[in-house]
Amino acid sequence: MPFAPAVAPEDVDEVFNLNPGERYAPRFMTITCDVHPSWRDRIQAVEHVEGTARPQIIERAINSLYVFILAGFKQANGLPGLINTSFNVHEELIINTLDECAQALADDRIDYVVNEHGVYGQAFHSGG
Repeated sequence: MPFAPAVAPEDVDEVFNLNPGERYAPRFMTITCDVHPSWRDRIQAVEHVEGTARPQIIERAINSLYVFILAGFKQANGLPGLINTSFNVHEELIINTLDECAQALADDRIDYVVNEHGVYGQAFHSGG
């Protein structure tokens, strides 16, 4: 259950040390790489103790909504990424259905869900 910094491709080189041949695997949070020293204090929530992270590169062609959210977040606070995880808790399967998502909100395991229809929080699962 990694906590990965999700970033758009145009921001990867600013924050992480990835070789050109390593650009595919981070789409799936499957490899670690060094965090550039200038970013270590700014993204401590996703940095491992040895100065690495497990980034997830979000491609516009695959998830344009997510890239739009990343751009808005960066514009608002200067950080080029958000924390992403596999949307499950220890010893549970990854969430796959709207009902499972609603249950995660009801259990306060997550604060918000964003999809192509809008942003959902407490009102999403309380009938509002």
